[in-house]
Amino acid sequence: MKKKLNALNLAGIFLLLAGMMISCGKEKENEPTEIPFTEYSLPIFDCGWINISYYDSGVTVVNNITDMKKYATCMNGETLHEINFSDHTLLLVRGLSSVFTNSINTVLFKYSNTEYKLQITVIIDPCTVDEYCSIMADWYISIIVPKIPDGAKINLKVDYVKL
Repeated sequence: MKKKLNALNLAGIFLLLAGMMISCGKEKENEPTEIPFTEYSLPIFDCGWINISYYDSGVTVVNNITDMKKYATCMNGETLHEINFSDHTLLLVRGLSSVFTNSINTVLFKYSNTEYKLQITVIIDPCTVDEYCSIMADWYISIIVPKIPDGAKINLKVDYVKL
């Protein structure tokens, strides 16, 4: 009798552990994955961003050079830095904040092949000179990420934090 009880106990423990492993795997499927990215900078001289809406219009997704030329322009023979659009996507966001912006932190999460979240935190230094406190300036986020399919949904969250 004692041997049967031990065998039943072992079988029960095995089933319990197997069930826990399966349930843990299911929880992981719903957790977002942080996606690595590379910041994209325009050449310093003679290039600039154009036609990018403010962030309340969402993220601008660029998947080819033709679209890239709608949002960036260069003069005086300067050219844009190349992006391999076969494997990558350029994400653009434009915002507005105090000229006292200290830094901008960006994180991209992937929930599925067609659902992403771009989280931006704009960190602002305290304003100490009243006549400058209301001066605003544009900021841009331009990041190269692994290819995102056309039509994917990218939720955007922008937070402003004062130091």
